[in-house]
Amino acid sequence: MSYNRRRGKLVKKVQVDRFLVKFFDFYRYRGMSEKTNERNWFNLRQFPEFIDGKKIDKDTVRVYILYCKNQKSKSTNGLGNKKSLTTASVNSIISSVKQFLRWLWLEEGFLDDDISYCIKAIRNDPFFPDLLTIEEIRAIINCPRNYDKCHVYLDRAYYDFFIELVACTGLRRSEAVAIDVGDVDFDDMVIRIRLAKFNKPRLVPLPVDLGVRLDDWLRRRKAKPEDPLFKSFFKDSKRIAAHSFISELKTRAKILGIKKRVHLHLLRHCFITELIRAEAPALKVARIVGHSSLNTTLRYTHLVVDDLKGVIENHPLNNHAESEAKIINHKGRYTVN
Repeated sequence: MSYNRRRGKLVKKVQVDRFLVKFFDFYRYRGMSEKTNERNWFNLRQFPEFIDGKKIDKDTVRVYILYCKNQKSKSTNGLGNKKSLTTASVNSIISSVKQFLRWLWLEEGFLDDDISYCIKAIRNDPFFPDLLTIEEIRAIINCPRNYDKCHVYLDRAYYDFFIELVACTGLRRSEAVAIDVGDVDFDDMVIRIRLAKFNKPRLVPLPVDLGVRLDDWLRRRKAKPEDPLFKSFFKDSKRIAAHSFISELKTRAKILGIKKRVHLHLLRHCFITELIRAEAPALKVARIVGHSSLNTTLRYTHLVVDDLKGVIENHPLNNHAESEAKIINHKGRYTVN
């Protein structure tokens, strides 16, 4: 590849800042959600200062990714000590950087060549979440909670229904928080998910028993269609923030003595795994949970081995009854230990 003068040109922080503003405006024009733009901004926020006085080429970009990778995580994720970024977080940064590089080449013409293809994602960590049992999930939903005098105004039904809704439908945290009362069709027992990942709305079946109880709760609340399904306790805010549910979930797990790392997305993992265990078609599971790729759903199949246990017992070395029969039939040619 011939040397590229533009790509070899030193760039200033101010120049990259201006590019990023135009980059985000371009993706808003393309209909990208604000949540996606926020993620891209978070991933690229250090890039202007890092690249200041350097060249935008594949080697410098790879150094930037390594620089981000070696940073400490902002959150402990319930694991105690802050560690370096997870593979998923690093791959998110790589995705944002590749989008920006491709935009610089294709839309802005700042780069003469598309170097985004030279930046490869890191191999994902093995997917083995420490799943909750059905009994543990039920215990969390029905966990006895004695609020102190500072929290007597809280209505635990908000928390109970939110946790149960996520556990029984596999909704993402942001999807569940964004539901309005009018998004729930109690005649057909479906939920209209408007703010889904990648702006891909979908209909999610609502379990009948949960739907009946939810309908009764909303009638007692005298909720209006435009009201958030999970309304804030404070008068100056309309919707409960997700961190309130996260905190409540972790508190309940602590009360119950559950030693696993419990978080809202774990309920989604459990929901998908149980459907796979129940032999639900993977394509239908993907439609319910909003997976854009069937492969994302299929990666849960290796968490379910119940149907394989009987198969492995059929192996001659594991079939002890057959082995003992052969010993008897061969009259002394084999010995039984």
